Amino acid sequence: MCGICGYVTLKKIRQDILGMMNDAMLHRGPNDSGMEQFQLGEYQIGFAQRRLSILDLSELGHQPMFSASGNSLITFNGEIYNFKEIKKDLIKKGVAFKSQCDTEVILEAYEIYGEDCVNKFNGMFAFAIFDLKKETIFLARDRLGKKPLYYYYNSQSKDFAFASTLQPIMFFPDFKKKINKEALYYFFYYGYICEPASIFLNVYKLKPGSTLTLRLSNFEICEHCYWNVYEVYDRINTGFFEEYSLAKSALKDALTKAVERRMIADVPLGTFLSGGIDSTLVTAIAQGISDKKINTYSIGFLDKKYDESIYAEEISRYIGTDHHSFIVSEEDLFKMVDELPKYYDEPFSDSSQLPSMMVSRMARKDITVALTGDGGDELFCGYAVYDTLLQMERYKKATRFLYPVRKNKLIQKHLPSRLLSVINASDNRGCQWVSTARKRLLDELLVTGIESVQYDEDQMKTSTNIQMRRMLLDMSTYLPGDILHKMDRASMKYSLESRSPILDYEVAELSFRIPHSFKYKNGEKKYILKDLTYDFVPKELLDRPKKGFSIPLRKILKIDSTMKELEKYTSKEFVNRQGLFNYNATRKIMGMVDGTREQCEQSYINNAVNIMWNYLVFQKWYMCYIGE
Repeated sequence: MCGICGYVTLKKIRQDILGMMNDAMLHRGPNDSGMEQFQLGEYQIGFAQRRLSILDLSELGHQPMFSASGNSLITFNGEIYNFKEIKKDLIKKGVAFKSQCDTEVILEAYEIYGEDCVNKFNGMFAFAIFDLKKETIFLARDRLGKKPLYYYYNSQSKDFAFASTLQPIMFFPDFKKKINKEALYYFFYYGYICEPASIFLNVYKLKPGSTLTLRLSNFEICEHCYWNVYEVYDRINTGFFEEYSLAKSALKDALTKAVERRMIADVPLGTFLSGGIDSTLVTAIAQGISDKKINTYSIGFLDKKYDESIYAEEISRYIGTDHHSFIVSEEDLFKMVDELPKYYDEPFSDSSQLPSMMVSRMARKDITVALTGDGGDELFCGYAVYDTLLQMERYKKATRFLYPVRKNKLIQKHLPSRLLSVINASDNRGCQWVSTARKRLLDELLVTGIESVQYDEDQMKTSTNIQMRRMLLDMSTYLPGDILHKMDRASMKYSLESRSPILDYEVAELSFRIPHSFKYKNGEKKYILKDLTYDFVPKELLDRPKKGFSIPLRKILKIDSTMKELEKYTSKEFVNRQGLFNYNATRKIMGMVDGTREQCEQSYINNAVNIMWNYLVFQKWYMCYIGE
């Protein structure tokens, strides 16, 4: 687990600039650092890495690393869980290895298989290889997007830079921090910015399951998708399990292998145990594999409405782990808000980032690798929105007759915003809908609006179950853009590697063969995953409503110190100088949050709270990276 960065450019860049780019990611790799800088024709190439040592702690794992032939140079972030199997195959082909690390395996696999090498890797990874023979730079990202990879591309000036995070790119000479206003709108609606966009113009995130090749001969880039959830689902879902028992048995075997792979480490390892289905299943399997008690970690809240730590403790006692829990208050969480921009270097407002950072901080005292339960909801139909989808389908049928007159002024003025949302979606066969209240508030707030905030559904077959269509959409947008982004930044803030066994691509592909009726049965979400978990832990310890890692946003926003900050950020002078927001709208939304505005529909108040939280997060980010 590391931080990587580099560039290809016509500029002459001093080595200390490359050092600044690299050191911007010190927290991602405190154990070692390396840089390579050289000239090839008219181009200067720079590669760098900050290393968090997990496998082969010796100097033989140092990066950037040259291949044995000297033809290829790599900088790599992540873990390849099946590197030993690949290594055996390469040895049979005559490759000699000098280290025990997976980095060298990637390099030599590239030399043998070329860009197709990515199809052989099972892991979480983002890497860049410079091929001195072909004069190309080759970037790759893992199938589900666990590891981040940004790139900056300017074809006119012939500048190309890449990094695990945005900070190194900001140090690249002559880089302009121009806000991508369309991406800004998406951030305010969703709380994150989905691939391939970023907050800056000309900077992109490489999509999950994709590679990118830059050829120096013409300085053009070519992006290739080697694994796509929609294509894989369409290819695999024809081979459904017919018997439930066979599906459950296959799922257990696949998850056990996935956990086993992720327990390979030369450093201490544990799990995050929230007390929910996914983390409990991962922890139970891990403890069954381990020959000693594993460390487990959870965060609890003083506000019992949000606290699940007592359940995690009961489950830990049953499984037999060495459990650690930490109770926090809203004030404890707020103290971390000022730190968000430094580690979430792109605006990101999923409030569960705060408890995720806290549990990572606590765990890092004992361990360097943590297993998580991420992915269970997307693969096995666990989110509340999947229930809501079925309700929406019924409501849409009932309100379809109003669709032709939906823009009538009387209807727009007098109908509740939630009903308007249903009517506006009633002629839409997709698996998304737009909140009328949130869209109206954002259209007022942001200087530049956009017509639609819905993600593209063209890749989906409309005949597929609507819940499954939404699950596939979430796998390609919400999962990498929010969930995995959150966990990567929260854990790496404390130089902690997080691993997600449920998101092993072999588990994901197996889940596509499991009939949807085994996942969502008689209104029960994650049915097969729950049933499998009950084989390890009694049902009564787990059978309760899900609380999740949410926090009371309105309470945090109304803390005195927060209100003072928001008064500054919503002042007429500040808003007009920044030029991104409309002043009257900021005050209107602020009034909905603090209760000074006249009574309005509850859905507007709820959305105003979320928007003002996004506004606070954005302004802290803006002040950190762009300034007054």
